[in-house]
Amino acid sequence: MYIPLGGNRVSKEKYIRNILIVWLLTGIWHGPNWTFVIWGLYYGLLLLGQKFLFQKWIDRLPAAVNIILTFLIANIGWVFFSSPTIMTAFSHLGNMLGIGISSFASENALFYLSSYWLLFVFAFLLCGTLYEKIEKKIFLLFSKQAVIGVGVFKICVFVMMVAYLVSSTAQTFLYNAF
Repeated sequence: MYIPLGGNRVSKEKYIRNILIVWLLTGIWHGPNWTFVIWGLYYGLLLLGQKFLFQKWIDRLPAAVNIILTFLIANIGWVFFSSPTIMTAFSHLGNMLGIGISSFASENALFYLSSYWLLFVFAFLLCGTLYEKIEKKIFLLFSKQAVIGVGVFKICVFVMMVAYLVSSTAQTFLYNAF
């Protein structure tokens, strides 16, 4: 179903209305739970905050800080998405801030860190501009041969990620749990 809201070439007030409607409906679409509604509105408000309140500060931050902030802010949203109730979500958020826990990391967290450290290192190194810079230098040095080498590298990383994903869980895919 298409709802004609006027796109993004509208007044500021209508733009805000459109973003909130789209993200509210996105939350409702994911399921009949208030946590999905909160998740949708959270991301809608984040987009509005970025566009109208924080963009000038965001532009001044180093890329690494932006990546870390995006990761942390997105994880807060995913807590609501994956929680069965609002109370559970706030309990998890409290735990993330150290409220109601007895140690820095649980045994589960330590197990995952020790099991998947290589995955975390790859993710950290490849999420910024470092990989792009290395790839450009490789292409400049080796030109045509680099295309094959970089392609093989990307396939190997993909296979490694799929192997980690398959071996890491016996649970069903998140969307299959509904």
